[in-house]
Amino acid sequence: MGRTRPKRRASAFGPDAEVTQPQVTAPAMPDDGEKQVLRRTLRVFAVPWLMVIAIVLGWLLGNYLDRKLGLSVPVATIVLVIAAAVAGGYQSYRIIMRVLRD
Repeated sequence: MGRTRPKRRASAFGPDAEVTQPQVTAPAMPDDGEKQVLRRTLRVFAVPWLMVIAIVLGWLLGNYLDRKLGLSVPVATIVLVIAAAVAGGYQSYRIIMRVLRD
């Protein structure tokens, strides 16, 4: 009375399994409308960075000049930070107007 082995099920990893290659497609190129939206978005995101960088550079240069000139009152720092804020604000205004115009 011999024992019989149960039949094996087909396995996805067995020797009889089919190997299929994944389908690779090239990413779709954005159309002109998507490019324009991306361009606008990047310009708007540049505005805060523009302000921060301008003010920090004005502060660094003013602080350096105050030390070099030996001033007890940070005149150069105050003047350059205000000038950098005005210049950064003007440039931000130009960027925002360009985005709204497009």
